[in-house]
Amino acid sequence: MLQTLRHKPFIQIMQEEVFEPLGLKNTSLDRVDPHETGLLHGYVTLRGERVDTTDNTFAVGNPAGGAVSTMEDLNLLMAGIFQGRAVSASSLREMKTSPGFRPYGLGVWEHGDGCSKDSRHEGRGSFWEYQTVAVSSGDGLYQAAMTVTTPPMPTELEDPSTQDKRDYLNGRIESTLNEALDRICSPAN
Repeated sequence: MLQTLRHKPFIQIMQEEVFEPLGLKNTSLDRVDPHETGLLHGYVTLRGERVDTTDNTFAVGNPAGGAVSTMEDLNLLMAGIFQGRAVSASSLREMKTSPGFRPYGLGVWEHGDGCSKDSRHEGRGSFWEYQTVAVSSGDGLYQAAMTVTTPPMPTELEDPSTQDKRDYLNGRIESTLNEALDRICSPAN
């Protein structure tokens, strides 16, 4: 739909309208070279064998999960969103107030913020092998992000309990990031 409205490929739209304006120098929707130095590798087990799933060929250009980034760029993205540089004021307001299904609406989770009268907002990116959580204060002044690669586990197709393990890990990451933000920001008055 976006490609039809803008008359451009999705990758070009994201590069020109999101990545470049927000200074996301290490974010792309392109294929990564799995042999690239410094790349975080993810693994799953399939029929008991460990499989490296780092090659993102299947997700290249996919708006639902094809982005490859760094923690620095993820923090810049969260700052851009919540400082109103990545989305319009009305879109940001809708993200923060849409009833959706509490405490989630329009792409972000809402949490209490012990440092301001506003809420914190969180985005999650979870795949079989990578668990990513990014948290931002409502005003975009504080961000924290973390990606963890899980030990090689079977996919949910082979072991349904694996999802519970990933959910637990995401909860621990979220808790750690919010605790870190609580320690660096000024308490609400």
